[in-house]
Amino acid sequence: MTFHYQSPDSYSYHTNDPALVALIMGCYFLIIFLSLAAAALVYVSRWHIFKKMGMPGWKGIIPYYGDYMLFKTVWTTKAFWAMIIGAGVYFVLYLSSIIIIPVTVAMAARNASSSTAFLPMVVLGIVQAVLMLAFLVFVFVIQVRLHLRLAKGFGKGAGFGVGMAFLSAIFYPILAFGKAQYIGPKPPQNNTNRPNQPPYNPNQYNPNYYNNQYQNQYQNTQYPNYPNPNNQNNNQYPNG
Repeated sequence: MTFHYQSPDSYSYHTNDPALVALIMGCYFLIIFLSLAAAALVYVSRWHIFKKMGMPGWKGIIPYYGDYMLFKTVWTTKAFWAMIIGAGVYFVLYLSSIIIIPVTVAMAARNASSSTAFLPMVVLGIVQAVLMLAFLVFVFVIQVRLHLRLAKGFGKGAGFGVGMAFLSAIFYPILAFGKAQYIGPKPPQNNTNRPNQPPYNPNQYNPNYYNNQYQNQYQNTQYPNYPNPNNQNNNQYPNG
């Protein structure tokens, strides 16, 4: 009896079953479709959530800017920038791992007889993995705290906030299309009027708005030679 050895490099893996290939491709495209549908549902829900909060809906669908407005309204922008920095550091560590892992494997293959030749690269890889995990947890903690504050602004509990952070495709539509109304901090408004002062009235003298550009424009148009046209004590005030 004769045995013929066949090297692993000569193996070929293939299937002639079209049903199995169709099943694998169908599952692949189904996952992609569900992911895109979930993302679209989240962004549509963010549109309605922003409208409930008194902000234009389009702000909620702009990446990063929508998150910035959420942080600015229900928490603080410092937490937003901390999240961005943490995510950036994680991304840099992830990119560096693409280089470190192949280099470690290559050094291990070249110096198989020496157990300490590639030890520094192994230690560096472990430190990198720990840092990646730490920054990933840091970003998730900020996201959870943000959604806890957002849920509280709509009168929801802590469980609902955690659900919004981890199951956005389910809890975001519930908040957006449900009966919950926003009762939290109001979004910042661009108010040009001075605080605790009545609005400007062009038909009477407004001492609080004496330097207002509209007041000055009204005075210069009607009575260019007199700064206070409504001052009844002015003897040179023209008749008519």
